[in-house]
Amino acid sequence: MSYSPNSVRVIAMFILLFSFLSKVISLGTPPNYYFDEVYHAFTARQYLHQNPQAYDPWATPPQGVAFEWTHPPLAKIFMAVSMSLVGENAFGWRFSSVVFGTGVIALTMAIAFLLFRNGRVAVLAGALLSVDGLFFVQSRIAMNDSHFLFFFLLSLYFYLRWKTSGSWKTIVGSGMAFGLALACKWTAIYLLPILALDQLFLLIQTKKFEITRYAKMICVFLLIPPVMYLASYTQYFSMGFTWKQYIDLQQQMWWYHTSLKATHPYQSMPLQWIFDLRPVWMYSGSTDTIARNIYNLGNPILFYGGLIAIIALVLKQFEKYDQNQSFLLVMYGMIWIPWSFSPRIMFFYHYTPAVPSLAIALAYLLIRASQHPTGKLVLKGTFLLALIWFVAFYPHLSGMEVPRWFAEKVYFTVPSWK
Repeated sequence: MSYSPNSVRVIAMFILLFSFLSKVISLGTPPNYYFDEVYHAFTARQYLHQNPQAYDPWATPPQGVAFEWTHPPLAKIFMAVSMSLVGENAFGWRFSSVVFGTGVIALTMAIAFLLFRNGRVAVLAGALLSVDGLFFVQSRIAMNDSHFLFFFLLSLYFYLRWKTSGSWKTIVGSGMAFGLALACKWTAIYLLPILALDQLFLLIQTKKFEITRYAKMICVFLLIPPVMYLASYTQYFSMGFTWKQYIDLQQQMWWYHTSLKATHPYQSMPLQWIFDLRPVWMYSGSTDTIARNIYNLGNPILFYGGLIAIIALVLKQFEKYDQNQSFLLVMYGMIWIPWSFSPRIMFFYHYTPAVPSLAIALAYLLIRASQHPTGKLVLKGTFLLALIWFVAFYPHLSGMEVPRWFAEKVYFTVPSWK
């Protein structure tokens, strides 16, 4: 069974609407900062009010909050813009995360289509991502994750377009998006080995060394991203900070991320992430009889199904190499494997950028399998289970009230989930 282009567009729009509405419901709850909003949302509000202390690593913040200078400013700037448009409140400082998170689902579908030229794979990937818990929670909290991931995927989208068209506009778009991702979070640098490995595999496969093509890539990614990154500090320089202070700030950021020795009860390691073993308890408003929590728990159907799909695609490469499947595998691996070598404290949400790859891989294998009658049942059953999990765990992801006994029996069935 195949869908017409119009049908694919309608289904994709429905998925985006579902994703947006499911995230925006009760977005203002809790009404105060929770988890890392005490850094990101607080600092975004200081940007809104033109407070130069927000950029100063030596400034003393009010009690209970802190100035967030350890990441570049762009995501927080979007939060400030969001507040200026919809209100300086919890809804306002979280709204931009919802918008960019919805954009991530659109880009996931677009990348899936570019890789496999199959509308069913694209919409199923978007549908699976829209019911994941980790991505859902990170797309409705005032942190930089959904902003960063949007530009990261946008860069990959333009790069894939450039591979087929060779257009200057698309490779320039990829470079600009990469610069914007870098201006949200330094881990955008993981994009470069994805592109480098993809070009290396392409060279091995085609045996064509296209010097002009490589020169374009190198020029774009050497020249454009630094300009975009520097532009994100426009407000910083407009407040009177000097070039020397800017260099010092970048050094402080580097020292913070490479020297941080802190511990946390909900820290985890990359190998725990892939098995969905250690979510982060981000908020609690529970009483003796009522549970009201926010955990960024991944949807086990997607996490384990996606992991099986990734392993299956790896094995298929030994049988017959496929460039698009290989790109997806590299995209998945290079987004999270480098964290294994990080010296700093790590959390489950650092795995968020890998979830779109899991969704695409699982969607691709399920659609392939659906060519057979049994495979159709597996596809429908897999998505139905993923949807049921999302509905059942929605309160646990969004801070809605449920009876405490229900939370204990359902949400904490795996001891490490508590």
